[in-house]
Amino acid sequence: MADAILVIVFSLFMSFSILLCITGEAWDILSESDFQFWAILIASFTMAVAGGVLTDSLLYYSQLRNVRRLVILLLAVDILLLNVLYMLTHPSSAHWSVMFADRVRNRTITTTSGLAVMPAALLSSFAGDVPATLRNRILYGLWGGLVIPVFSLICFFSPTPLFVVTDPTGGLGGLTLQGWVVAILMPVAAVIAFVRFVVEYRKRRDRVVLAFGLALLLWATASAYLSLLWDPQQVAELIYMTDAMAGITVIGVAMVIDAFVEPFKTLEVEIEKRTEELEQSKRESELFLSAWGHKVGNLLQGITTYLDLSAHYPKAGEGAQGLQKEAIQLNWEAKIINRQVTWLSQVKSSSGLPLLPVDLGRAIAKAAESIGELMDGASVSLSPSNESVEVLADDNIDLLFTGLYSHCLLGVYRNKVKVSVSYRAEQMSVVVELVITDGPSPHDMVEFFKSKGLPDVVKLDLDMYMARLLLERYGASVEAGSGQKSALILRFVRPKW
Repeated sequence: MADAILVIVFSLFMSFSILLCITGEAWDILSESDFQFWAILIASFTMAVAGGVLTDSLLYYSQLRNVRRLVILLLAVDILLLNVLYMLTHPSSAHWSVMFADRVRNRTITTTSGLAVMPAALLSSFAGDVPATLRNRILYGLWGGLVIPVFSLICFFSPTPLFVVTDPTGGLGGLTLQGWVVAILMPVAAVIAFVRFVVEYRKRRDRVVLAFGLALLLWATASAYLSLLWDPQQVAELIYMTDAMAGITVIGVAMVIDAFVEPFKTLEVEIEKRTEELEQSKRESELFLSAWGHKVGNLLQGITTYLDLSAHYPKAGEGAQGLQKEAIQLNWEAKIINRQVTWLSQVKSSSGLPLLPVDLGRAIAKAAESIGELMDGASVSLSPSNESVEVLADDNIDLLFTGLYSHCLLGVYRNKVKVSVSYRAEQMSVVVELVITDGPSPHDMVEFFKSKGLPDVVKLDLDMYMARLLLERYGASVEAGSGQKSALILRFVRPKW
C-alpha cells in the first residue's frame, strides 16, 4: 500500500506533464508576470521539499550510514543551492536580478543540476547499500558537497557565462558541442541507473530504491523538456521546474512514509543485517566444529594405524622407515590445518580494519615466504613490477595470496604444481595474474569465489574460504584467464590518492 502511494504521486506529476505536451499547451509562451508568479511558487515549493528531505536525510544517515543516504543528503543540499541560482539567473528575473539574469548563464545552472542529479542516481544504483566508509564519504563528498556547489557558484558569478551548452536560440538546434555531449550522456546514465534500480527493487522491495527510480523518470522528462523548448517563458520551462521538483518530492514522500507509516523500517533493516551476520557466524562455527571433528578423527585414526603397524614391526628396517614417513605425513597435515585455522581467525577478527594503500609486491613476496616455511621446494615464481604498485586493502592482503598458494601447492597437487605470479597497474585497477601449471582449475576456483556457500568439510578448503572473504572485503573481482595457459586473474581497486 505504501509503495502504491509513491506510484500514485509519480503518476499524477507525469500525467500532468504528458497532458500538457499532448495538448500543445506546453509550448505556449506566458507573459513575464504570469511566468514569474508560477516560477516563484514552484521554486518555493522545491525549496520546502528539499529542506525537508535534507532534514530527514540527516536523521536517516545518522541511523543507517550507507552510500544512498549520503547521496540523498548531499543531493538535497545541491538542489537547495541550484534552485536559488536558477531563479536568480532566469531571464524573467531581469528586473530584480539585473547582473545575473541571462539565458545562457541560466542554462549553465540547469546543466549543473543535471551533473548533480545523474551521477548521484548512478552512484546510488551501483553502491546504494554499500557502507559509507571514509573513502566513500570523501569521494562523493568532494563531488556532491564541494565540486557541484563551487562549480555552480563560479558559473553564477563569472563575468561571462562558463560551460555554455546552448546559444540564445534554444532548442536542439541551439545546443553547443558540450551541450550535445551532456544531452547524450545524461540519458545513457539515466537508463543504466534506472535498470539497476528496477533490478534492485525487485530483489529487495526497498521503498527508497523505488522512489529513486521514479524520480529518475521525472528528471529525465524534465531534461527532455529543457532540451526542446526555445523560449525561457514557455510553459515547458515551468514543466521542467515541476518535474525537477517532483523527483525530489517522490524521494521525500518515501522517506516520510518510512518515518511515519513504518517508523521502525531502519531498525528492521539493521536487525536483518545483523541476523544474517549471526546466521553466517553460526554456520561458520558449525563448519569449524565439523572440520575439527573430521580432521581430528583422521589424525586419531592415523595414530591408531601407526601404533598397530608398530606392533608388527618391532625391529628397525624397511617397515620402520615406512612408519616414519607416515608419522611425518600426519604431522604435516596437522600443521597445515592448524596454520589454516590461525590464518582464518586472524582474518575474521580484523574485519573492521580500514582499507588503505598497501604495497602489493611486498604482500605477494611475504605470502611466498610463508608457504615456503610449510613446504620445502614450493614452486612460486614471482615477476615483480619495476615500480611500486599499491592496492586498496588492509594488513591481511598477504594472507589472500597465502590462501591461494596453499590451495594450489599444499593440496592433492603437492610436489608437481607450479605457480607464476605477475601483476601490473592499469588506470583504475591493478591486475594480478596467477598462472597455475599442473594444479587446480582456475574455473573451479572462480566458481567457488563467486558462490556464497561454505567449504566442504571433507575437502576443507579453509584457505579458499579465507581468500574469498578477503576478496569480498577488498572489492576485488576474479576471473579465469582465456587461452592455453591456466590462469587466475584478480583485479584490485587502485588507490586514487
